[in-house]
Amino acid sequence: MRSVHGTAVAHATQPARSQGGSAAGDYEPPRYHSHPAPSYPAGARSARQQGVVYLSVSVDAAGHPESVSLKRSCGIPELDKAAERAVWRWEFEPA
Repeated sequence: MRSVHGTAVAHATQPARSQGGSAAGDYEPPRYHSHPAPSYPAGARSARQQGVVYLSVSVDAAGHPESVSLKRSCGIPELDKAAERAVWRWEFEPA
């Protein structure tokens, strides 16, 4: 199992590469087979709400999420949950 971090917004994007190394080596961003965008909740869409949600994702050896946890909320619970639901559907390239 490895931990990867991703950002989910109105559309999913891959995180940027780290600019520095560490004692454990350089950070390698996750690679995705599939990363469908979150469905925008109707209430948030009509209220024209938007935000950035930071999630921590543990990925199994086959590239499927094992756990998804909220690291930083956008302040709108509806959008936080939509991002979390979307990441559960993502498929990553195994390490």
